[in-house]
Amino acid sequence: MNASPSNTPRTAAGSHNPDINSATSMEGWFRDNRNFLIMLAAALTIGLSYNYYMPRRAVQAQQNAWAAFADINATPGGAYTYDALPETLLRARAESKIYPWVVLQGIQDALARADTGALVVLVAEAKILRDNNSLPGLAGENNGVRVAVFDLAIARAEEALEGGNARSFVNPTPDGRSFELTLSDSIDTTYIVRFGLFSESAPLACAAFEELVDSGSMVGRIVGRSGAFGLNMKLLVSDDSVIGVATETSWGFYHLPGSLSFNQKPGEAHLGDSGSLEFTIKDAFHLDGRTTVFAQMTGGIDDEAMAGLQYGGPSGTDTLPALVVTKAEFVN
Repeated sequence: MNASPSNTPRTAAGSHNPDINSATSMEGWFRDNRNFLIMLAAALTIGLSYNYYMPRRAVQAQQNAWAAFADINATPGGAYTYDALPETLLRARAESKIYPWVVLQGIQDALARADTGALVVLVAEAKILRDNNSLPGLAGENNGVRVAVFDLAIARAEEALEGGNARSFVNPTPDGRSFELTLSDSIDTTYIVRFGLFSESAPLACAAFEELVDSGSMVGRIVGRSGAFGLNMKLLVSDDSVIGVATETSWGFYHLPGSLSFNQKPGEAHLGDSGSLEFTIKDAFHLDGRTTVFAQMTGGIDDEAMAGLQYGGPSGTDTLPALVVTKAEFVN
């Protein structure tokens, strides 16, 4: 009677099944395939290292660029005066990611100081960046028309150089969800402010803010002065465990009256602080490029009430009462 396949020894001649119980056979198999195994191990090591380190290197590069931009803006005596500008531009060229932002920041700073010498230098740099299609997709709005950011900056600077009134930078119309914040004081004065999100240009910050609203974390925040240019909305009790908000690669739009942004997380210039938001009342161009503007006021509060929130200055009387965020909700 013929033997069945189940009775055929595993190590019989012609068998394709090695005897895994044989140390000699296993050693032979590893010896015969040693080169292949070495190549496989090397490929796995390289692949795992690439997938682990490359994303972290990209994040670190972004953080380094952000830190370099902050260092330039913190230059003692100012980074954008005519005398300081050559050194500033040299430092900025070492970090190609921030160079366009340094030029834009310099134009705003020079306009604020009426520094015509610095404007002449910066307009020339801005035209080169514009012609090289720097910061594609980033735009402002002028008289209802969307304008590329460098075209807008150049026009504003050239008008100032010609002795006219420089065009003001204007943030685009928000493209994301609308929401309302209700600010109340102890004497029943209520301010309802409506905003729109810049969901396309600041998706990370918008997602973080939506989480704050949905979780109820916006309600109960204390609203107080943030220098002479805005209001700070922060938690009643400081919490060091507050999660940082990753900054956007485009670094947002302009800190104009009515803009909303996260403050920098202390000690981490590449992160926003979800425990502290900035509602800009007056133009705060010195913050442009440092924190991400993720929303713009679209209504709700009238001009008179808005003016009442502004800081009166050292010679005036600051009558801002203690305010609290009593309601935060999306309306579409």
